[in-house]
Amino acid sequence: MIDEKKCLKNLLEDMDDIEERLSKWTGKANIFQILKLSKNEIRHSNFLAFLFAPNEIHNLSDEFFKMFLKRYIDSNDDTKAAINYFDALLNSYEDLIVYRENNNIDILLVSEKNKIVVCIENKILSSESRGQLNKYQRYIERNYSSYKKIFVFLTPDGNEPTNPSWGIITYKDIVEILEQLMQKNSMEKKVYYLIKDYVDILRRDVGMDDEIKEIVRKIYQQHKEALDLIFENIPDNLSLMSELYIEALEQIAKENEIIFDPKYSGKSIVRFQIPEFTNLFPDLPLSHPGGWSNHKMYAFEILNKGGNSVGKIKLVFTGEIPEEYKKIVEELMLTTGVKKKKENWKWWNVAEWKINKVNMRFIEDLYTKLENEGRDQVVKEIKKSLEKNLKDIKEKASEYEKIKNNFILKSENSIINFEKTNVNLIE
Repeated sequence: MIDEKKCLKNLLEDMDDIEERLSKWTGKANIFQILKLSKNEIRHSNFLAFLFAPNEIHNLSDEFFKMFLKRYIDSNDDTKAAINYFDALLNSYEDLIVYRENNNIDILLVSEKNKIVVCIENKILSSESRGQLNKYQRYIERNYSSYKKIFVFLTPDGNEPTNPSWGIITYKDIVEILEQLMQKNSMEKKVYYLIKDYVDILRRDVGMDDEIKEIVRKIYQQHKEALDLIFENIPDNLSLMSELYIEALEQIAKENEIIFDPKYSGKSIVRFQIPEFTNLFPDLPLSHPGGWSNHKMYAFEILNKGGNSVGKIKLVFTGEIPEEYKKIVEELMLTTGVKKKKENWKWWNVAEWKINKVNMRFIEDLYTKLENEGRDQVVKEIKKSLEKNLKDIKEKASEYEKIKNNFILKSENSIINFEKTNVNLIE
């Protein structure tokens, strides 16, 4: 049995030695570290977009882009390089247009004059989403059909993309390109130090520096149990976001706008109901626990899984409900144009809303936001966004109520007509 307190005590006793061994990296003031941007994918993409733009204040013109193309050609086989080495270096790309988050593509580079398009997917901490690269490639092929196309998967360690049409560039490549540019270009001091800070932060925080890797490895070996304990208890951004959702919903529940019990929520999904929907779809009897084992027919689910699903609210029905209500749900979907499910459906996502301002950038900046604004203010902001969604959701409830009442009336008329027909037949 590991003595956790003793492990932590030993780590604390060695802190002076650890700080001295790491002082070469931790003692420097770095603009990217100060602004807490070092492991933020969006901020890295923004800075790379700045370097690619030929008319920016760095005065590098198209040099960074040319060297990036050269490195891509050197690092990947000919089938992935749409242009040759000479075109990469001898052509002018001063007309290059840089797009950020165009159709969710991290960085999109287009040269109209050279009829070339470069699509870059940047991954630092997150992993590739299923079908993501295929989706981006289809978009490029559809919208830039006559262009030479280059697809780049940018990661710290050269991870293999799932789509074989995508080539690989690493952050080590980026560091080497920038170091070459710093040596060969006479740039302004402020630009030089900005790029130097970026190179330093890549080496340190994105795992490019072999010396720091070795030192950290040794420290980890000496204090593995204590460090594992610390790592296991560090809250990640999505866990923190789940806590903030719950705090905001608890406040809204006190105002009787929603029905909320946090025990039916978790890190990736936060669930609530509203009185207007519960009037339409009341709690199930004890004999029907429902899909969530809480005797509910439906739930509004806030998705907190990262990627494209982040910041979405979905209305979900469970199929484990009495047959008469199942028919009402199916009628609602038929009337509102939702795609029909198979007969024995278990779950049905029937409507969706986007929470204002909550996206991956919001999640990634969460700790900085809490530090700058305070927890109460961030919860207040989330609550305000959710209240806007609730207004739309309540309008949907009114629409569903009319459909339900019409369906019941239609069903009752059918029964009356059926009974009349039977009477006539008997007579």
